[in-house]
Amino acid sequence: MMRWRLHLALLAVPLLAVAAHGQDIVSVDVPAQPFDPAAVASVPPPQSVVPLNGCSACGSGWCDPHCNLYWLYTHNGVKNSFEFYGRVGPSFITSGGDLDDVLHTGIAADFGVKTFCYNKERTSGWYGELGVDYIFNNANNLVPVIEKYINVDVIRNQGTFLQTTETVLSRDFLGITELHRVYAKIGGGYQWYWWTDSPDSVHWYLDLDGGIRLGHAHAALHLLDRQFLQPFELNDNDVIQTPGELRSTDFIKNFYIGGGIGMLIPYCGYDVTVELHWEYSHDIINLPTISNRDQGLDQVKVQVLAGARW
Repeated sequence: MMRWRLHLALLAVPLLAVAAHGQDIVSVDVPAQPFDPAAVASVPPPQSVVPLNGCSACGSGWCDPHCNLYWLYTHNGVKNSFEFYGRVGPSFITSGGDLDDVLHTGIAADFGVKTFCYNKERTSGWYGELGVDYIFNNANNLVPVIEKYINVDVIRNQGTFLQTTETVLSRDFLGITELHRVYAKIGGGYQWYWWTDSPDSVHWYLDLDGGIRLGHAHAALHLLDRQFLQPFELNDNDVIQTPGELRSTDFIKNFYIGGGIGMLIPYCGYDVTVELHWEYSHDIINLPTISNRDQGLDQVKVQVLAGARW
């Protein structure tokens, strides 16, 4: 028995030596590779980060600058998209009449949304439009324009605690201080595009549009002259009280036609829209003017548009 144990011990010595020698081979140090930041930055993102068609959400560092037009370049068929916009500029009165002659050049502000449907060649497209428009005009309030018949109360002070009230019909001649018009709009148009070879470059377009508006007009008035239509004596202590605010309102109808030239500027998945837009419009309005012949207002608006399309 002792002999067998001695033989096993002698056999174990070379085996341990071989194992120790192999361990030395495995643990040989490998020289470290130098760090290259440029090489790391050039590595593309994981496949899961890059969406289909090359478009990506902004902020990840892998943003396609023009996803919308990239879609147009790489797909066939019709493409629908939306645009929210606002535009502002002067509104020039171009017609003549009692109301038109006293209004100064106004300020027009339009806000709306368009939905587009492009053709298969992606060279043009129709769009529908909904919006809210507003026009403000100052006026020469020293010129009588509005004629109104109203009942005024004459308060007669006959003592410290004694007052009587008499109602008298009057004919008032009023000037306009300012005119406010607010509209709801529905319309449509057509755009032609000048494409380039690259979807991430600026693209120009030509626009034609038209439609109708329904709205409300509010004229702030200034009393210039008053004629009482029945004789009465006005004493020094009497007070004339005019009921309510001096204003005139009307429901207005409007039609318009316009056009413009603009550009689509690519930016992170949508287009920034910039356009110079002009428009001619006609208001059917019936404020009680003195001549009772002024039934409309014509104006030309020149506006700068800014929007976002995707």
